Amino acid sequence: MGKRTRSQRRGSSPKNRVSSHRFPAANNLPRVKDKIGEVIGLIHSPAHTAPLARIKFDDGTEGHMAAPEGISVGQPVSFGENVELRPGNVTVSLKARRFPMSSQDLGMAANSLDQVAIRQ
Repeated sequence: MGKRTRSQRRGSSPKNRVSSHRFPAANNLPRVKDKIGEVIGLIHSPAHTAPLARIKFDDGTEGHMAAPEGISVGQPVSFGENVELRPGNVTVSLKARRFPMSSQDLGMAANSLDQVAIRQ
């Protein structure tokens, strides 16, 4: 049997942990439908591969999402089922649930796709 690795010898202590100030926000959105929010800032987060967009809703709540290419500060972002397809808008259409990519136009930019099969 071998010996314990260096990280196992050190154990868990505040000295060996990453500071929480390096992670400005979690990539989470409130579960909202048929709401419009506004992008109030783009945040660099070392924990994510893309910048985060800070979104503020009319009721004062804020959320963060991975910023897609083409989004800018001050841009309105729509959430719901029947929204215009443009960068930043979050939509789930019933047609897309049945035929995930075959119903989409060629050349349309898409991000944050789920790879979960939906039963009918």
